[in-house]
Amino acid sequence: MKFTTRVELYVEMSKLKNEKMRLFLVAMLFFSLNIYSQNSDKYDILLEKLKIREQTDIILNQITDDMAKQKPVVPVEIWKNVKVNLSATYLSELKMVFKENYTMNEINDLVISIDRYGLHAYKPKPEVTKKIYEIGKRFGSSLRREIQKELSSLGYK
Repeated sequence: MKFTTRVELYVEMSKLKNEKMRLFLVAMLFFSLNIYSQNSDKYDILLEKLKIREQTDIILNQITDDMAKQKPVVPVEIWKNVKVNLSATYLSELKMVFKENYTMNEINDLVISIDRYGLHAYKPKPEVTKKIYEIGKRFGSSLRREIQKELSSLGYK
């Protein structure tokens, strides 16, 4: 049996008469969710180890602080939300680069190497360097525009 969504799995489970099969499917569902969660966490850990998240926060703080001085009408909470949204978008693009270019075993090895030997232990693949550079360049050049767009969508000009 192959299911494409959790809903389909749930519907199929509700049809089952055999209690053992139902328990097995529930266990598999939780197991698969746990693996997904662990894999997702590894990418977040790698971004932390590479200090990408930290650098992103620094850039976003500098730009939003500068723009907040120009737009004192916008509440602090709105600026926080804008930073969180833009950071999440940027970091998810970077995660995709790592997911497309490294296996989970390679990600685990990278995290362990950085823990043991420091940040200089990371030697990115050339295609990863190129993609990260392109994403960073696009993010940096469009950041003020994206902030303004998000503020406009919230009713601030």
